[in-house]
Amino acid sequence: MLGRWQDGTSLVRNPEGRPGRRPDNDYSFGAEDPQGHRCPFGSHVRRSNPRDSLGDDHATQIRIGKRHRILRMGRPYEKPAKRQGKAEKGLLFMCLNVDIERQYEFIQQTWVTASSFHGLSAEKDPTIGSSDGKGRFTIPSWDGVTVLKGIPQFVTTLGGGYFFLPSRSALRYLASRL
Repeated sequence: MLGRWQDGTSLVRNPEGRPGRRPDNDYSFGAEDPQGHRCPFGSHVRRSNPRDSLGDDHATQIRIGKRHRILRMGRPYEKPAKRQGKAEKGLLFMCLNVDIERQYEFIQQTWVTASSFHGLSAEKDPTIGSSDGKGRFTIPSWDGVTVLKGIPQFVTTLGGGYFFLPSRSALRYLASRL
């Protein structure tokens, strides 16, 4: 569902897993896994950066995809349990981009939460897409297609915000005005 092994290596280059390898990021969905047999079309990594897999002209698809790239980072956190309650665990997601609409919002609306991404039907990102316990995930293979149904909602968003981070040139300009 994620598109990567726990150690960060890709399913595209390491479909059977290869413990101890460094995480890889220099691969191509369209050229190396066009049918989604290694990394399913609906997986989180493929939805959030489809690279060259959304059309036949791979070079054009790469150029289009780069217009929507973001710099992202997730940081896990855990608050200890109070008395007999459960510990609160979560992930703080941060991303940097230049154009919020063309980058982050586009990725979220057009690729991650779109139910018809890459020819799929009634399917959202299995990890962060809202599903209300009715999620689906399609796994293609040479033997046929397996559809997982009733996938629960894994992520609950507790809050969020957009924050302005000025560029170096903006900081120089602001400093010159002092």
